[in-house]
Amino acid sequence: DCEGCEWRTYPDWLNAPAMLQQILVEIHKVTDNTPNFFESLRKAGYVTFHKEPNVLSRGKCVEYAFLKLMPDMVKEDYALAKRES
Repeated sequence: DCEGCEWRTYPDWLNAPAMLQQILVEIHKVTDNTPNFFESLRKAGYVTFHKEPNVLSRGKCVEYAFLKLMPDMVKEDYALAKRES
């Protein structure tokens, strides 16, 4: 938990010299960068496997857990499926 630094450090996670299999992060407040954050993780092959509101923050923070999937497990037509729904 880095109290808001997730918005500026997440590109470093995705470009780390070691492959991160799991990322656990507490998201603080929604920013203009929020959609880029989730889209970057998705494009890097991560999926959300857990999401829990931090009730002590009165709705300002949500804890997320991401898991990196093998490339063949991620649908290449994700954007198409999203548009069709």
